[in-house]
Amino acid sequence: MLQVGIHRGDLRCRRGLHALDTGTGEAAPSETLHDAHAAVGPRSRPHGGRGTIGRVIVDEHDLPGNAIQRCGKTRDERRDVVALLECRHDDGELHARLGRGDECPWTSGHRAWRRRQRAARGWSVVHAFSIRRAMRSLAPADTDALAIIALFTALRLALAATLGLGVDEAYTLSVARDLQLSYYDHPPLQYWIAHLFMPLLGDGRAARLPFIGLFAVSCWLLYRLTQLLFGAEAGVAAVLALNCSAFFTFAGGWVLPDGPLMLALLAASAVLARHFFAPQTSRCGTFGAWLLAGFWIGIAALAKYHALLFAIGLLAFVVSVPSRRHELRHWGPWLAALLALLIATPVIVWNIEHEWISVAHQAGRGRFDGQLHPHYVLANLIGQAIWILPWIFVPLLIATWRAWRAGRTVERSWYGLCLALPTLVVFTITPVWGSLGLPHWQMPGWLMLYPALGEYAVRRTEPARLRRWALAGVAVIMLLGTVLVSHAATGFGRILAPRLFARGDPTLDAFEWNQLPAELRTRGLLQPGVFLITTNWMYAGRVDEALHDTVAVVVFGGNPKQFGLRYDPADFLGRDALVLGPADSMNGIAERLRPYFDSVHELPPFALGRSGMQETPMRLMQARCLLKLLPSPYRQPSHEARPAGAQPHCLGRELGNSDLPSGIL
Repeated sequence: MLQVGIHRGDLRCRRGLHALDTGTGEAAPSETLHDAHAAVGPRSRPHGGRGTIGRVIVDEHDLPGNAIQRCGKTRDERRDVVALLECRHDDGELHARLGRGDECPWTSGHRAWRRRQRAARGWSVVHAFSIRRAMRSLAPADTDALAIIALFTALRLALAATLGLGVDEAYTLSVARDLQLSYYDHPPLQYWIAHLFMPLLGDGRAARLPFIGLFAVSCWLLYRLTQLLFGAEAGVAAVLALNCSAFFTFAGGWVLPDGPLMLALLAASAVLARHFFAPQTSRCGTFGAWLLAGFWIGIAALAKYHALLFAIGLLAFVVSVPSRRHELRHWGPWLAALLALLIATPVIVWNIEHEWISVAHQAGRGRFDGQLHPHYVLANLIGQAIWILPWIFVPLLIATWRAWRAGRTVERSWYGLCLALPTLVVFTITPVWGSLGLPHWQMPGWLMLYPALGEYAVRRTEPARLRRWALAGVAVIMLLGTVLVSHAATGFGRILAPRLFARGDPTLDAFEWNQLPAELRTRGLLQPGVFLITTNWMYAGRVDEALHDTVAVVVFGGNPKQFGLRYDPADFLGRDALVLGPADSMNGIAERLRPYFDSVHELPPFALGRSGMQETPMRLMQARCLLKLLPSPYRQPSHEARPAGAQPHCLGRELGNSDLPSGIL
């Protein structure tokens, strides 16, 4: 038999091998595993002539069932030890890992000396060991979590190979060619990753591979965080629910800032959760835990401005829980904040150099537009439900409500709620007076509540029903992904059900303009010296993606975002341009361009589309000899190469002048 005691740092546990009862706080005798627990292994077999394997001291935070107290029932954590041993090891493994001890009369002198040393330190046990160190094989829950991650990683790899780059991805890869401290839309991390891997992976769909890897790591971190807070079964449920959510399934492998952000936020959450709720298992101590959390928050700040809201939520948790307020009296949190600020220095420096245009752009989304529109909140919530999928969003709301109702007395669920609320509240309420916003802005907040969802699913749902739900969720997301990706790649839905797409097809956002270069070359328009003008940053990204940065692309008339910083406006004086874009975006552009060029002429239109269909009608114009600088809201032109007031010399009166040197591009 095996005697097990649960150690909580109390000397009574060490010396008398007693566990403190979770309900009364009184000393309780250690659990003895008799022959009734035969699943543990044939432990009744004598080892060295004795019937006792040994005694085990187990840290309570190593147990798989370390979860919220529920329904007023006292948990018997000693049974959790039994379950842990039953599910992990057979007789041979346990015997080998415990080693030979009191039951073996021929124990070596060195081992006997080690036992005497342990006893001298107050460990009156035959075998004192940590579950984590002694049992290194993966638990079934770990295996399940890894299997889920592997399955959905394979799905994302298939999606990455078949689904075209989205407009945001094309834009990101275009501007990532220029390495900067930061960028107009977001902090620089996603652009740095794309720039780093571009020589190896190129600027196409393969650029998604690093982000798919990052999300796989994020899934494992979510499992570990949930396991720490609510147990391994809840961790498996949380990982499965995350991967069955549409946004995380599809966007988890896209070239977007959300991937690096989610990894950094989950890493920071896991580090602090271990510090708050399992300090005995932390290897870095209080000071090290805060510094490590500060590092990850700084990395999150390099990915997206959401990191600030996460930090506010963390501060709210520490302040709102009386037993945690003492943390603010130590150096750890303040040095962590300083470290995070130091890591985010490139973002701050870039914004200072560019008059805070990035911060102003993001803050402008919440600017009061003169009227209130509360219906935007409902529309935004519906969008969130669609992105997460209703059958996951509703249980997620219920789990959130339960955490709110339990309040700060249940610290583990309150922890996730505090981390999530600032992001959820800010981006859901702001549409009342600002712009409608995009429903995926709240996703980093919902991510922090998936541990609570996993705990709710495990505690409130029968195992058989939970398995059926899991299988149905996986089947639905697989079917949904297959249908959407097939249509996005071929456009077959417009042939089978044209009425469904009479008002537009959102999957065209994943349609790459790879047919554009052939069209322009056939007409002989892609000649040295020519640059391209379009009307929107999204179209600029599409054009640049198709031409692989061989021709400069300028945005005229709309917000150019980072394209307004890529080129010196003075470099285009005297050069000819091609003006192109979707037909519905080109109204009036010829009249607005004529003051800047010697002449602007319309060329025959063409269309782009999937499977031979003409889905995106395009207009094309030629503009000859740029006479004065085009508007540049973010970058001042350089006049070093041309005296002020000098008239530009047109490089060619006709488009297609092949005598121009190729280096002028």
